[in-house]
Amino acid sequence: MKAFPHASAILLVIILIAMCITWILPAVTFETVVDEQLGISVIDEDSVTFSTTNKVMPWNLPIIMIQSVSDVLSTLLLICVFMAGFAVMGASGMFDAFIGWLCLRFQGREKWLIVLIMTGFAGMGLFVMPHCFIAFIPTMIILSRTMGYDALIGLGIVMFGATTASMTGPFGAVTAMSQNAVGLPIYSGAGVRFLLFAVFHVINVIYLLRYAGKIKKDPTKSYLYNVARSDAGDEPKQEEIIIEKPVLKKRYFVALGLLAVTFGFILYGSTALGFSTGDISAVFLVFGIVVGIVLGFNLSETMRHFIQGIRNSSSTLVVIALAGAVTAILRQGGVFSTIVYYTSQIFSFLPGFLVPVGLLLLVGLLNCVLPSGPAKGIMLMPLLGPVGQLSGVSMQTSVLTYTLGDSFSNYLLPYDATNASFLEAAKVSIKFWIKFVFKLFIIWNIAGIIALIAIYFIGYGPF
Repeated sequence: MKAFPHASAILLVIILIAMCITWILPAVTFETVVDEQLGISVIDEDSVTFSTTNKVMPWNLPIIMIQSVSDVLSTLLLICVFMAGFAVMGASGMFDAFIGWLCLRFQGREKWLIVLIMTGFAGMGLFVMPHCFIAFIPTMIILSRTMGYDALIGLGIVMFGATTASMTGPFGAVTAMSQNAVGLPIYSGAGVRFLLFAVFHVINVIYLLRYAGKIKKDPTKSYLYNVARSDAGDEPKQEEIIIEKPVLKKRYFVALGLLAVTFGFILYGSTALGFSTGDISAVFLVFGIVVGIVLGFNLSETMRHFIQGIRNSSSTLVVIALAGAVTAILRQGGVFSTIVYYTSQIFSFLPGFLVPVGLLLLVGLLNCVLPSGPAKGIMLMPLLGPVGQLSGVSMQTSVLTYTLGDSFSNYLLPYDATNASFLEAAKVSIKFWIKFVFKLFIIWNIAGIIALIAIYFIGYGPF
């Protein structure tokens, strides 16, 4: 069977399409002013200008692509050290041993193991960036296959667990930036977002368990059934998997404890000390070296495995850089501001309770143009927040609506950096992932719409 195009090849085509879009759509620029009577920011119509000089030309692409690497360099470095640190641990055989132990321990109760691991990832995801979980994907896929499932289960355990917190953003950076952009206290209204975080976590767990049960009963129901390994998580055949009684060495538990302490320190540093991506990378760099010594490697062996982990992450790094180039092209060509200008004009005509629904759909659409959550939040919230207020929608509701809309469509975009990097690490093609996640995408939107209409009538604020 012909292999599906590599994610980087898809992104190169999308880059060319994005460039062509900048030739078609005029760039709209505008300024916002404060309406003294309403006390909100609105578009200054006198400042609106239309320009066709923002076209991105073919000869601009190389420098934009190189610049996109610079823009996400800290993220790329973080992925490198995380993948390298887990490569050191993987080389010791500790993951295989723990997987074997878990499979024997939860034999006949595999679904409880899925719930346990997903909930653990979701808890850490409240404080840790999703990219930090990429290194877990190969191990979770092996665990999934060992339990009789497919690579989508292993990928889903990590991705849904790591990113559920991003959907409602109880402590998310996007929430903080969006609230700051419209003058709200940082992380105000967190109670409702925590409640919705729990709701979406339950939805994700149930969806994954239903799929797991279906393919366990009938393997032909798997979206990856009879799919080439290169498109299906490089999965071994079921008969190749042999569960042997694992040997759990004391040093494995010491390494696991060291990992827990490291993640605990990263959680503390991220929330109390204001750790940057570079700080987190530095912490895990030290961990990668120390854990190698703990696992019995000498310094030379530790660095050899560490460097191999960086090599293994190279494909993921290319995908993230290319995804960043798509965003840079659309931003430079003024495509995003053009869509914002025209679509923000129609919200004053919607009934109040439908405004959050319209915002949700609009942000999802804009997310397909500019996947960067912080960039959209800073640009969009000063405009859409006041539009919502004029229809009786609290600014707090508008921020929550933005956070939901910014998250759902990410899972369908091959050029979203997080989505692309997770799929690349799992070696799962985007076409199979979309088949798997599309129904869940619809469920998310339905649940989001119901929640937004409910909190509109209840009154989510007081801001």
